Amino acid sequence: EHARQLTVHCLGQPVESSIGSSAHVPYTSLRYERRFLFDEQMYPLHLILAQTLNVQDLSQVHQVVNADLMKPLLCRDTRRAFHVAYDNFIT
Repeated sequence: EHARQLTVHCLGQPVESSIGSSAHVPYTSLRYERRFLFDEQMYPLHLILAQTLNVQDLSQVHQVVNADLMKPLLCRDTRRAFHVAYDNFIT
């Protein structure tokens, strides 16, 4: 571990951005992305999107037939809550 940190330090890259910490990331451009942290209580985007998509939580979206999953987002009334939350988040 010390040798890895020393090598990374010599390369001028922080440990979290080295290829060793993102070796399982399939797209090389994503290896350089940083975590984006925000207050999930203030901006509960994941909860509102899950409710809009009619799933318990977003980890279950792969269990829904694709056509059924997108239907709520195609309707202005059902996607409104998510739009409002997202607009508040980005502004």
